[in-house]
Amino acid sequence: MSAPRQDSVSNTLQSKIKNFMNKHLYLLLLIPLVFVAYPIAERGISITGDFPYLDTPDYAFNRLGIWRDSGGINGFELLPRFPVIAAWYLLGLVGINSDLATKSMVLLGFLLSSFTFYFSFLRFFKDKFTNCDLALKASAIMGSIFYAYNVWSFNRVHHWYLWIGYSVLPLFFISVYFSLKNPKSWKYILLSVFLWTLASSTPHMTVFYAIILGAVFLVLILNNIHNRKKEGYIQIIKPLLSIVLFYILVNFYWIYPYVLASQSQILAPASYELTEESMDVLNQGTNFVNTFRILAYWLNSYVDVHSDNLSSFYLWLFASFVVPIIAFS
Repeated sequence: MSAPRQDSVSNTLQSKIKNFMNKHLYLLLLIPLVFVAYPIAERGISITGDFPYLDTPDYAFNRLGIWRDSGGINGFELLPRFPVIAAWYLLGLVGINSDLATKSMVLLGFLLSSFTFYFSFLRFFKDKFTNCDLALKASAIMGSIFYAYNVWSFNRVHHWYLWIGYSVLPLFFISVYFSLKNPKSWKYILLSVFLWTLASSTPHMTVFYAIILGAVFLVLILNNIHNRKKEGYIQIIKPLLSIVLFYILVNFYWIYPYVLASQSQILAPASYELTEESMDVLNQGTNFVNTFRILAYWLNSYVDVHSDNLSSFYLWLFASFVVPIIAFS
């Protein structure tokens, strides 16, 4: 009698584990995060890129100072970043130092990339595949891992604000898509505004998200034209205007200064001083060919450049064009 009872308990346990994993398969995405957290668990601060250093006053004053007499490259020059910087400043008042802050920002980037892709993937394909739930979730897992841990993603960790915009992009696409498809669903409209606002901490993403919004809008308009649904035009235009209007209202604190700055032919308000020394740094090792091959990599001067005194120089020169040619093709 004990053996059948043990088998029954074992089967019940296996069934519960299977059901749990089927419902919460996304927990597997925490495994790669452990491998990222381990090497950065050591004591220290990431001293590069967009990370705030609010508890290192000497470094912050000389390198990231917002006072014009500090000179140098101003890390606080972008007004849309002020809310994030202010949030870390407030957390610093309760003991969150730069060590913990910068590492949390790195983990947050990978966490958002993987989880937003996973849930956005499932939401988008939810009604398109009905009898292959596990296979759909497995596909979402694989896609999430590639989206979060590809080479470009690792290369942009230091460019944190741009990276965060990339991380939440799948969720923005979903929110825009369903807000235009379901104009009465305000949660998607508000989510679209919030994500676009978050991504606007980098000018690249401000424009790129606008392009995504416009592209989704045009696709749905063309679909209505194809299906001859003239009454659907207004239903699509209303949420589009709502997203744009609310976005402008929420971000007017930085849009207005940028508009004023553009009228005086300045790239951005609170920008850093343009000196001969800074121009020398920006132009170090750059020319048209290197720009095309992205070899000089802007400010970084430690990129290896093959010496033209070696016999393999021309082979190196030819090989350096292969990747961009294939990419543009």
